[in-house]
Amino acid sequence: MSLAKRLSMAAIGVAALTSAANAVIVAQWVPIADGGVNPATPDYSAAVLAGPGGGAVLAGGYETWDLRVTLDQGDKWTVAGVNIPTANLGAGGAWYNSPFGGNTRPSAPIVGFSPDTAFDSYVDSAQGGVNIAGPAVGGGGATIGDLVGGTNAAWGTNSIGSDPAGPTSYAIARLTFKRFNPSAPVALDFGQVFSANGGSSAPQGVPAIPGVPEPTTLALAGLGLGAMAIRRRK
Repeated sequence: MSLAKRLSMAAIGVAALTSAANAVIVAQWVPIADGGVNPATPDYSAAVLAGPGGGAVLAGGYETWDLRVTLDQGDKWTVAGVNIPTANLGAGGAWYNSPFGGNTRPSAPIVGFSPDTAFDSYVDSAQGGVNIAGPAVGGGGATIGDLVGGTNAAWGTNSIGSDPAGPTSYAIARLTFKRFNPSAPVALDFGQVFSANGGSSAPQGVPAIPGVPEPTTLALAGLGLGAMAIRRRK
């Protein structure tokens, strides 16, 4: 069964349990840290780079992004599906998976032992408990940050209603990767999220992972803001 069908069935199941109502959810990618790719994003710390599974491998052009959902009053995130083939990262693109990480958020003791696992590629929920249903598209098993399979997963909370209700915002996935051209967005072949609030939402799309602004663009933007400030002071 395809991931898209699993998501639709999960949404129908939620609606069957409750009265019909519209739920609103917005998905976005948020930059967390990188190896000097984006001047506006914190660099990986020395502790991360010194971790048993980290080092220069993680620093060299890698970026870490969280997939965050924002929910309206009373809404709860239920399921999501994402398919990003490795080819979408461009020539030489790669994913990062710590040797001590897994497909879900690492525990505090693991991060303490190997700090690079905090930037592993994994799926998540507000409570940390995740049910990985399989791939978002096609058959076989789910892949998360896999060199061959890319990121192709459908997942949700361990039990409907276990994550907090809106208004709130939290991460449901973390991906660390290196792309051929950091200024070019990373396209998704498939991306949907669902929420519930007395009924299921229509599936909402997951956007492409944004490109990183080039340094010249950031500098020009800064000059523009400075000029505006000077004009306002006159």
